[in-house]
Amino acid sequence: MIITLEQYAYNANIHLTSPEPGFMNDIQTFIYDENQRLWQGYYLWNGDYSWGGNGSSWRHYTTSNWENFTDHGVAIPKYQTKEGDVSGGSIVIDNANLSGYGAGTWLAYVTSYGDGLQTTNLWYSTDNGYTFSPCESNPVQPNALKKTNFRDPFVFIHDNHVYLYLAEESEFGVYRSATGKAPFDYLGSVPIQYMGMVECPAITTLYCSDLKMDKAVLVFGGNGGGLDTSGTFLHVGTLDDNMLFHAIETPTPLALDLGADFYGTRIGYQEEGSYDNLHSLAWVSNWSYWQYTAALPAVDKNGIIGCASIPRKVTLRYLDNRYRLETEPLLDVSSGTFLATKTATSAGSYALDSFSNGRGRLRITLEDNNAENLTLTIGNDKWRISLALVCATGVCTITRWSVLLENNVAFLKPHRMMLPAMPTRWDVLIDRQVVEFFFDTGTSATFATFSDDDAITVVFDVA
Repeated sequence: MIITLEQYAYNANIHLTSPEPGFMNDIQTFIYDENQRLWQGYYLWNGDYSWGGNGSSWRHYTTSNWENFTDHGVAIPKYQTKEGDVSGGSIVIDNANLSGYGAGTWLAYVTSYGDGLQTTNLWYSTDNGYTFSPCESNPVQPNALKKTNFRDPFVFIHDNHVYLYLAEESEFGVYRSATGKAPFDYLGSVPIQYMGMVECPAITTLYCSDLKMDKAVLVFGGNGGGLDTSGTFLHVGTLDDNMLFHAIETPTPLALDLGADFYGTRIGYQEEGSYDNLHSLAWVSNWSYWQYTAALPAVDKNGIIGCASIPRKVTLRYLDNRYRLETEPLLDVSSGTFLATKTATSAGSYALDSFSNGRGRLRITLEDNNAENLTLTIGNDKWRISLALVCATGVCTITRWSVLLENNVAFLKPHRMMLPAMPTRWDVLIDRQVVEFFFDTGTSATFATFSDDDAITVVFDVA
């Protein structure tokens, strides 16, 4: 048995977060601008700190490499119209001028809460997504049936019509408009089994190299339902003439990430039509933590709260007569300053060097592994995360603790996941607020830690 433990330090945050105090949550659209060779992206942000009141806005950033980010402030502000604040949604570029605002206009469809109901509202941009103005006829979908859940519109253009997928409890409603404004005609619904309440839909195409063909996929967020987990999931299926998705090829949805906190996700492509290169980005958290009113996270309301995951490349595989997803980080995880290497050749507890600023990367490489159990523990006297792997089965149990969530049942609940095979290499990315695991089995696992910048210890146990 030879287990090599390599440590690398990071000098600064490697995860996207707000540059100023406020509450960051769900990721919105990110689009690759070929002219500027930049990603344009948005996330929900509340500078007043609140997840349930006083509303959110869309904050704008750009990046060329997903390592360095330029903040452009609020692009879609809250409380500028009678519809109130702006929440989840998506953007499409109107190259055919269906909306009448000019060819190339960016159309952002967002959820707002005017009159106490969730409605769909349109904001448009004529400067490539830097500033937006409200549509003169908002809301473009007024929620006539007064549905409790009527949100997170995903927009796309097909056959010179604007289509919207809307999250409506345990299904997605599908709507179509000739202009991108009212009226939107109802075409039908896409029910999702086993997942409870669903959110943040996205329809796209993903190339499967094993089948040598493109496949229609539906990406969405779910609170778990019968699967007893929350996160971001994907169905493989077909689209009919009304662009209704039918999940006929995956009876159970596939998880994009096996952790507890890969949520509020959006997807994109760097090259139009290159469907083997799907990117995904998620908010690292779970609404269950913020809705557990008996023990809300004791965060500093004047601090920077929330971050995004490391962006992923997602690949669709078809192996052993079933679909599976493989994910890998878009960043070069080999970056960082080398600190130390230790080697484990027998059972025991191995204390590694500390990360002085609470950030770093750990690479674990296994050769001729005959251990029964491997346990990695990271943290300090304010927070801790531990991953215990049973080598014979690939079952992992993750436990967490934080002084900020001492009695938060949702956060403290042990999380179990099964790897598709025993990994021979792990990369563990440690940053303020988050730890992410990437295994060479093509799987990842993301966990919020509510950690800070203080020094942390790392212990690896072999049994």
